[in-house]
Amino acid sequence: MFTEKVLQLKYHNLKMLRICRVMAFMAFSLAAVMPFMPYSSAIYILVFVVLTVSTILVTFSLIQAFVGQRNATLYAIGRIALLVGCIMTGLLYLGLLKLNIAPHVPTMIGLTCEVIIMAGVLALRYNDERKAKFKIQQQALEQARRIKEAREEALIAESENSEKLEQMIQERTLELEITLRELNEANQKLTEQNTIDSLTGVKNRSAFDRRLVAEGRISRRQQTPMALLMVDIDKFKDINDKFGHLTGDYTIKIIAQMLNEYLKRPTDLVSRFGGEEFAIILPSTEAEGALQVAEQIRQAISESKIVHNDNHIPLTISIGVSADIIDSDEHPMLLLEQADKALYQAKRSGRNKVCYYTQEADQI
Repeated sequence: MFTEKVLQLKYHNLKMLRICRVMAFMAFSLAAVMPFMPYSSAIYILVFVVLTVSTILVTFSLIQAFVGQRNATLYAIGRIALLVGCIMTGLLYLGLLKLNIAPHVPTMIGLTCEVIIMAGVLALRYNDERKAKFKIQQQALEQARRIKEAREEALIAESENSEKLEQMIQERTLELEITLRELNEANQKLTEQNTIDSLTGVKNRSAFDRRLVAEGRISRRQQTPMALLMVDIDKFKDINDKFGHLTGDYTIKIIAQMLNEYLKRPTDLVSRFGGEEFAIILPSTEAEGALQVAEQIRQAISESKIVHNDNHIPLTISIGVSADIIDSDEHPMLLLEQADKALYQAKRSGRNKVCYYTQEADQI
């Protein structure tokens, strides 16, 4: 059992390990049986077993010393000293050797040498284990240092990646905000383009219809009057036939500009209703105010001198006016219809006129 531990057979030779454990079992068995055997028989068995076991253990130690195990050489020397002492003791007990000493003396001498040598073996073994333990500790410390460095590098890399990711997110967020702003501006421009007449630059019919409904609701909720003006260029077909369609388009643009100039409030709206017709919404305006604005516009246009391509263009307009406080969702369209009737009355009565629709008598 001592040999098994010293030579570390568990790690170097499993076959030797099994043999040592079998011999240990036999030794314990003999220790239990020997007290009940005759001395003459027991001494022969004991000598044989001791010599055999010692020989086997010496052989094991020599084999391990040959393969380079450091402690095996000293162990073999100690075992050989004990073996020689046992052989001499055996020969003395058997009467094959005659010496003037007690038979057990050689064994005791061999055992003493073995104990001294084995103490050296144990010291070396302890030193080796201490060095191995120190080496393992150093390796553990080195591994811990590497793990710490790797962890610190990982933390630094994670921090750098986090900063890069945050920077990328900020850049992408900024890009997204810019894109959304540009998209919003483009959408506003598109919405504005969808509500602007391309020729005149004033609102188109679609914008007028939406605004008419909205201002009608405000008039109904606040009980304030709303006025509508329907404007038509007099004898526009003659202008197209005489001066051409480009001059006709120029005339329409000039009328739109002049209408815008006479609408001072931000809430007032002028729009191209269709062809040479324009519609004007005047929120919070009574009939008198609407007629006054209409007359100013009519007079300014009739007195204007419009020249295009060296051609003087005689230009007048007819205006139909209606005004009322809205009392239902259908009322704004009715008010528009009334302004349109007043416009046609102005056209039929000689043009270059302003006519007002009187709702109470259904008259112009």
